[in-house]
Amino acid sequence: MKKLILAAVIASTAACSQIDSLMGTDSLVGKWDIESINNEAVNADSKAFIEFGEDGKIHGNSSCNNFTGGFDLEKMGLSFGPIAGTRKLCDDAANLQETKLLQTLPNVSGYGIEDGGLVLKDAEGNAVVKASRQ
Repeated sequence: MKKLILAAVIASTAACSQIDSLMGTDSLVGKWDIESINNEAVNADSKAFIEFGEDGKIHGNSSCNNFTGGFDLEKMGLSFGPIAGTRKLCDDAANLQETKLLQTLPNVSGYGIEDGGLVLKDAEGNAVVKASRQ
């Protein structure tokens, strides 16, 4: 019985720890305007954004279409689950930018909050997406 109670305490502590990391000052939770993808500034008229929810879900706009999915945090690690999106017809510039973003998100494995901005990073620690809090 003591082992069962200890396991429950450890599990709830881990869950609270993840929620605390979401709710802290370096929190991902909220809406972020995407400013660059793979070190290229987004189009001037871009409406690309990503919003992280407290429930582990994301949604956003990839430049023309909307997307939704899930994310998982572990320490400073970040990964995205499958991402689904709408399929509207986009102009060429928005379509190219959208393709870059949607191909980049699955390669994200970490993040940082730098100068108040969100930096999504690949496995080598390279900044692949930069965003500012909305």
